Amino acid sequence: MSNTSDMDRIAITGMACRFAGSEDLGAFWRRILDGVPALSDPPDGEAFRFHMPDSKVFNRVTTLRGGYLRELWQTLPASVGLTAPALAGTNPEHALFMDLAAQAFRDAGYAEKSPPRERTAVILGYNPHMDPAAVNWMQQGLVIDQTLDLVRRCFPHGSTQDFESLRQNLLRCLPEYDSRNTPGLFNSAILARLAQKLDLRGPGYLVSAACASSLLALQAAMDELRTGRADVALAGGLTGVLTPQLMMPFSHLGLLSRCDVPHPFGRDADGTLLGEGGGLLVLKRLGDARRDGDRIYALLRGIGISMDGNGQNREDSQMHALQRALAQSSVTPNSIAMIEAHGSGISAQDRSEVRALAPLLGGSRTRPAVALGSVKALIGHCGAAAGAASVIKAALALYHRIIPPSQDAQFPHPQLKLNESPFYLNLNPRPWVHNDAGQPRRAGVNVVAMSGLAAHALLEQMPGEL
Repeated sequence: MSNTSDMDRIAITGMACRFAGSEDLGAFWRRILDGVPALSDPPDGEAFRFHMPDSKVFNRVTTLRGGYLRELWQTLPASVGLTAPALAGTNPEHALFMDLAAQAFRDAGYAEKSPPRERTAVILGYNPHMDPAAVNWMQQGLVIDQTLDLVRRCFPHGSTQDFESLRQNLLRCLPEYDSRNTPGLFNSAILARLAQKLDLRGPGYLVSAACASSLLALQAAMDELRTGRADVALAGGLTGVLTPQLMMPFSHLGLLSRCDVPHPFGRDADGTLLGEGGGLLVLKRLGDARRDGDRIYALLRGIGISMDGNGQNREDSQMHALQRALAQSSVTPNSIAMIEAHGSGISAQDRSEVRALAPLLGGSRTRPAVALGSVKALIGHCGAAAGAASVIKAALALYHRIIPPSQDAQFPHPQLKLNESPFYLNLNPRPWVHNDAGQPRRAGVNVVAMSGLAAHALLEQMPGEL
């Protein structure tokens, strides 16, 4: 059993991810260091019928650019031991989750053995939307009947036989419904598949909190470990197939960028772009990880969470989230040298984020002191998986002791007034030089959900590393 300090400190012992242009963890880190965005037009040409660049109507989109997995979806059935027929018409996110879970457990040292079945928790940040399985179910169970009702109104003299013939023709145009896929329509089935495959019997549940889902899932996993209800936890976030329909509300609100890539904190920031993918982390108590000889990427010290009350000032909620994370972990703000920000590329939000965090992180330090970045510049805003992408990036930066580049470092937005803040945008990857022997390297991860919920995670390097 671990001592009290090691019970509180949570080790990241395994990670896996798949995002646009990055099939695995190694490719993701290389893309971060190279700073090459992986955003593109959609692989499905049919999507362009919903594209109207100057439209302000709710059922069209101003852009279809995004962080698409493209061919990376196609490798999933074989990689998770499922046949293509078993996944036909079902939610592809289930296969992605299974694949990432297998990768994360392998990365954590469970290639030749299973995690402790009775003592492994699985908590996933997940906001499922209209995936192919759900669309097929709605089309066959609702839309065809609605369509026939409309046709009857237009052709009141049509015969019953004609309408039944039309129904059958419409059904033939849709993918055949397979009853084996019915369980996949229930959100919790995504966890059930993994539990069945690995015979897991510990706690397992979903967390839905928009962009903050991943961090809330990680916080819940930390609680499972700290209270002793679990010895190993798998947590993170997942977002699914990017469709025009998912983009429509963002487009209608004017949140999508007109540029080919988003520009967090950059001079050209005019909106965000969405992305697909997921990231999972394997967590253990530090004492247990040391005892088992695990490779440790970084430690999760604390995660602070705050709602924005009456919604008058979202900067307050971000400030409170950081304050709570600092209080939980007994970390001094002056020891934080990197912030992986929410950084959506929506200029007003980026400015608000800088204003919210600067007072707490400024202190008496020589400026500039804190590297500011956002992985959304490379892969887009991945919804429920956005926080997982940010935590994985921060953990890799600590593990490799490298400050990653920021894509708009040469042309920051002038209204950010970075020269008056503790922040700077790092131009090129550079060694994470650290001169304070009394404090380990530390990084913060800031997330802001559209609901107003803010979350902030604090990470630090493995004790004893220089």
